[in-house]
Amino acid sequence: MEKEKAAPITIEIDISAIQEKIDILTNELLEFGVTAFDGSSESFTDAILNDISAMCNNIILSDLSPAVVTNGTMQIIQRTDFGIEFERLITTIRTAKLNLAHK
Repeated sequence: MEKEKAAPITIEIDISAIQEKIDILTNELLEFGVTAFDGSSESFTDAILNDISAMCNNIILSDLSPAVVTNGTMQIIQRTDFGIEFERLITTIRTAKLNLAHK
């Protein structure tokens, strides 16, 4: 009886969606301005920091794409993304920006 050869497998983690959202978050915070946090309530600053922490603990696995490459290697690409905590954080920041603009 002949032994079967195991095909090599590569697993890649695609973080491009996370990188895009980090760029969005960075831009929102830069537009908001560091000075916006001066004199703001401690609870608001704590809420932002807590939301960032929650966002980092809420990374989800999204699309899974298995494929066989021409050399016979099985390639698996696992995409990742932030869960709902990212949307909550962005909404908090945008709402705060609107509130500051109307003062």
